[in-house]
Amino acid sequence: MSQWLNDVSRATANRERHRTRPGGAFLFPGLVLWATVWLLWLTTPATARHPAALHPPDLAAIDAYVGREMKADRVPGLSLAIVQPGGVTFRQYGQAGRGQPLTPRTAFILGSMSKSFTALAVMQLVEQGQIDLKAPVQRYLPDFRMADEAASRQITVAHLLNHTSGLPAQVAATRQARTLAEHLPALSRVRLEHPPGTRHTYSSVGYQVLGVLIERVTGQPYAEVVQQRIFTPLKMTHSFTDGTRARPLASGHRYWFGFPVAADLPFEGDRLPTAGLISSAEDLATYLQALMRKEGIPGVISRDGLFQLLWPTAQGDGFSYAMGWRVSSWPDRGGQSRRVIHHGGVLPHYRGKMVMLPDLQAGVVVLTNASTSLPFPLAATSHRVADGVARSLVGQPLPSQTLNLSLMYAILTLAAALILWAEVRKLLVLRRWKAAAQQRPRAALMREVALELLGLVALLVGVPLLMRVPWAEMLRSSPDLAWWMLTLAALGAAGLVYKLRVIMRN
Repeated sequence: MSQWLNDVSRATANRERHRTRPGGAFLFPGLVLWATVWLLWLTTPATARHPAALHPPDLAAIDAYVGREMKADRVPGLSLAIVQPGGVTFRQYGQAGRGQPLTPRTAFILGSMSKSFTALAVMQLVEQGQIDLKAPVQRYLPDFRMADEAASRQITVAHLLNHTSGLPAQVAATRQARTLAEHLPALSRVRLEHPPGTRHTYSSVGYQVLGVLIERVTGQPYAEVVQQRIFTPLKMTHSFTDGTRARPLASGHRYWFGFPVAADLPFEGDRLPTAGLISSAEDLATYLQALMRKEGIPGVISRDGLFQLLWPTAQGDGFSYAMGWRVSSWPDRGGQSRRVIHHGGVLPHYRGKMVMLPDLQAGVVVLTNASTSLPFPLAATSHRVADGVARSLVGQPLPSQTLNLSLMYAILTLAAALILWAEVRKLLVLRRWKAAAQQRPRAALMREVALELLGLVALLVGVPLLMRVPWAEMLRSSPDLAWWMLTLAALGAAGLVYKLRVIMRN
């Protein structure tokens, strides 16, 4: 039976690759066949399937592995939960900050892991008949529109949930927003990257819109909905929607050229649906256990609703996207493919990841209190550790260390220092430049100054535009890079002013 299911799954995947636009959402016939396969899997007796063998965690090896990764990346504190059918194992490493001990109940801000709670709240409303996934978002939010009004009318609730709305990956944040609804007007200037429903593009702003939708449909603040409908029924007593009430809360840290520095950043209550919820390793372990109940979660969501929530509907880069969750597959030691449902979260001062292995009724939660927004070609410590420990539960060996954040930062810091020294050196030789300038044509000097001015504009204006991140956000999320760029710009501007004065006097 197991081999038949695998063969059907592979055949369906191959057909869908030919029948779907590159990177697009699955077509309806394929979804029906996939749903049939999964329902057969759920209803087939366990004895008729290939047994899913959980490999008990080697805690001594895991302790050594986590300690090695934390030391290499200079992570101040890491909270780990390993979910197994018989219970949950908690391990804490390092400190929460400010002299606080780290415990399974220490809270961390979740970043994009918040999206899974937003998706669950939407599905609750779908089950109550208050939201239709196929309905246009404008049915519930008439003031929701993009620059292309015709395309705006085509975006459905499901498109927002699985990131196929066409919204770009980066949308400039609305400054000084105090409520979720205050983010909507700025979207009227945003152009879609592709027609709705054709491709998966991860866009956090879509979940901001879902938060507003939840508020309009229920008539309650988003925070109350999540607290009353998810946190309270699941007895998640150390989960919060308000940073001022979160106790105990780990102290977040930002990296400054590879070294973590405590950062008390303002709590972003206006970004709760996409990045602002707060929880602990203990509560998230409870959450994963609930989501892996095949019969549904009494008082929260039915079996069918849970199935739909976790069903992959959009093809991403190396994974499929469900609703607030990514879905992948890993081979176990016997070569059998095991379903993996996962999602991470990255903020300027916190990182974390949740992983579910539903075939094993197992999972992993990792929360850390240090982060950087620099686009290193290296997964976050939390993500590497969560995946490494989860893979060990399907029989794969714990990873050996290769690249690490400290090494990447060392390379970056060296490059930054060399570039900065080159700019300082240009200032130190300005007197020689002035003497040589007497013999050069004025037009050549003006071209030189124009090129330097162009470089300065590219640094101060072009880089933020290219990254779609305003300077205020760069200073908040990557202060080391931002201040280095500003120092570089100041040195360049000083040299530019000196040269202009020389040219004007000649």
